[in-house]
Amino acid sequence: MPRLLLPGIVPVVHIRRVGGGPPPVYVIDQAVGRAAPNDRADVLLVQYLLRVATEKAFAQPAPMQADTVLAGSYTPPPPGGLRAAIGVAPRHTPHPPPPARPPLPDTSPIVIDGVCGPQTIAFIEYFQATQPTIPARDGRVEPPAPSTPTLAALNAVLFAERQGMIFRLFADGAFPAELREYFYDG
Repeated sequence: MPRLLLPGIVPVVHIRRVGGGPPPVYVIDQAVGRAAPNDRADVLLVQYLLRVATEKAFAQPAPMQADTVLAGSYTPPPPGGLRAAIGVAPRHTPHPPPPARPPLPDTSPIVIDGVCGPQTIAFIEYFQATQPTIPARDGRVEPPAPSTPTLAALNAVLFAERQGMIFRLFADGAFPAELREYFYDG
């Protein structure tokens, strides 16, 4: 069962239910990232949320480069018996390529170690760059406030990806064991 720890005794990282029905929101007490306090418990939670948010990107094959077949640099030969016309415009306009996804900041998933170093900041910036609701890539995750959308976006991804286990994330192999005491009794 989720629990709330009292401020001043230990770092407060907790589940907060907003209203009666919306999903819980995982919150941090202090900012994590570039030029932030980077409390260990807050960093562990942010690193876990980033792991969940980026795990599908590591499961997908790398996007193809612009000079591949999909970009139109290859023209297949005409079917047998037909000759290709030279200087004739194509009958259809090819679809524009999808917007480029920023490159992943590393070749492997984020390390969940409670230390906010260059890798954690790079993953924060990557996540911010992939979210249209986040206007600035500042490399920081701020505590909940109306003007800090990164934590809200991370929670939205967590809820979408782990909806069935939102109150028992400790069952997720990637969830830091050290955080279990902050959220769960027993």
